[in-house]
Amino acid sequence: MSPSQAFKHCPGDVLAHDVSEKTLLQPSDKIIFKGGVYYRGSINVIRDGAPQKHIVYDGNSEGSFGVGMAIIDGSEKINNWKRGEDVLGLESYYTELASNVNGYHLNLYQGNKKVILAQAPQPQNYYRIDDINEYYELKSDLIKRGFIDFSNDYNTLSNDDWSGVRLLIRGRANRVYDTKAITFDLVSKIIQYEPVPLGTKGDLKYAIRNHISALDSTGEYYYEKDKSRIHYLPYSKFSPKDSSVTFSKRAAGFIVKSSFVTIKHFILQKHIGDESENYSGVGIAIGNSDSQVESVTASGNEVRFNSSFEQAGAVLVRKAKNIKLSGNNIHHNYPNRGILVLNSTQAIVERNELSNLGGTGIALFHTVNSKVLNNQISTINGIHANGISLYLASNHNLVYKNHVSDGNAALTTKASYDLTIAFNVFESSKDTYTVSDWGGGGQLSYYNNLVLNEYQKAFQINESSIDGLNVINNIIDGSLIKVKGGNISHNVYTSLSWLQQKKRGWKLGVGEKYIKKEQVLTQGKLMFPSVKPSSTEALKMGKVMKYKFHGERNVDFIGPNKK
Repeated sequence: MSPSQAFKHCPGDVLAHDVSEKTLLQPSDKIIFKGGVYYRGSINVIRDGAPQKHIVYDGNSEGSFGVGMAIIDGSEKINNWKRGEDVLGLESYYTELASNVNGYHLNLYQGNKKVILAQAPQPQNYYRIDDINEYYELKSDLIKRGFIDFSNDYNTLSNDDWSGVRLLIRGRANRVYDTKAITFDLVSKIIQYEPVPLGTKGDLKYAIRNHISALDSTGEYYYEKDKSRIHYLPYSKFSPKDSSVTFSKRAAGFIVKSSFVTIKHFILQKHIGDESENYSGVGIAIGNSDSQVESVTASGNEVRFNSSFEQAGAVLVRKAKNIKLSGNNIHHNYPNRGILVLNSTQAIVERNELSNLGGTGIALFHTVNSKVLNNQISTINGIHANGISLYLASNHNLVYKNHVSDGNAALTTKASYDLTIAFNVFESSKDTYTVSDWGGGGQLSYYNNLVLNEYQKAFQINESSIDGLNVINNIIDGSLIKVKGGNISHNVYTSLSWLQQKKRGWKLGVGEKYIKKEQVLTQGKLMFPSVKPSSTEALKMGKVMKYKFHGERNVDFIGPNKK
């Protein structure tokens, strides 16, 4: 078929009709989407290719059909605005929503700028509405479950209607809970809210959302539930006929329920998943709850501006085998994880760039015999979000040559066995562990990693995961392994934690050194004036390392790179 004969809808789109609806794709078929075109549809991939004969969905990778990448867009334009009253000197506009739309959980954008529900205190980053450092704070002695004494912060908001107000409350397990304000007493200044699980100690931190007086900055909206109406303060010059604001409507761009399929070179954006919609709000969803799909590749895609309130992955894999996610750029999805792989085997996650996400960058749950390779992960700062996580029987996996920086914990593991973690650079900018195991696992091997932490707490292994532990050839900015055991040797420590003290019975292991960080790192680059082990030690390390690392053989150096 030539470009002049192109379908208006892809086979598998619910909007497809006539010839495109009746077309049954066959192994080796290739569907090319026109570059630069916004495709407002959702494609159900239900036809199998074959080994070496994938069905390929291509967003103009060769540049021969249109300009740039094809855009799979889950949103629709809003173009029926009415002029409202000015708010603090800012123009406001309002429009009505369909009655079945949850106005609290909209995924709105003006162009490529995120729009949020009005919030106080005002968040500095609209992708970090859960930043508890900006929240109001209630001292622990005033906390009563289900009530907030708001008198100290009362002057920031007026006496207006509180019937549609929501609260964001930092609660148990360091999570932020979204809950409803039930009543507000004007005399006592007490807010009653639907209770959420609170921690056992510490101050209460909270934010107020959807109070009319919190509507005070461009890029915010206020929701009148009884009228299904939103009031919006636009970023830039606006008019009632303006169509630059979009709201997300569709759940996913590609929904892959078949095998031997490739999806490449698309922009996938602005999909939505509300509460209890566990597999929605994603750019690409791979997997079938009824049967296992296999041999699916997603490569060279940009996945952005999606919103899953259940923190699904912007790229989601479940119950799949032999999956390859390669060279994708996944950014500015909130509160999504970046890549989430569930109940799968033989997944390869490689050379992806992930940044500015609400949840963990790459997360594997119940996923085995898989590899996480050469990924760049940064600015993962959402509460309870990590760079890479392998949890709950994610066994026999390799984490290799990744760089995680400028965020919370870089790597976390839990209840998983036989993990090889090697030649990575892990950095944390927060007062938290950089690399941490939360227990219930074993046979964990950490080789030649650089693990940095300004708080001398770079490395922590739970005592229940000590069996079969190997920590060798790493550069570690403070270790907190509290029990003896495992094979811990030939590491360089650039700082020592509170636990690494003689009075606590700690001492350097075989071939280990303590060297000040400035002697090991110069302008972020590694240098080794006296770190390289002797030939005898190198031989010993070679015997310890049993895994063949992509050509890294006869390893005779410490850290992720040989000078």
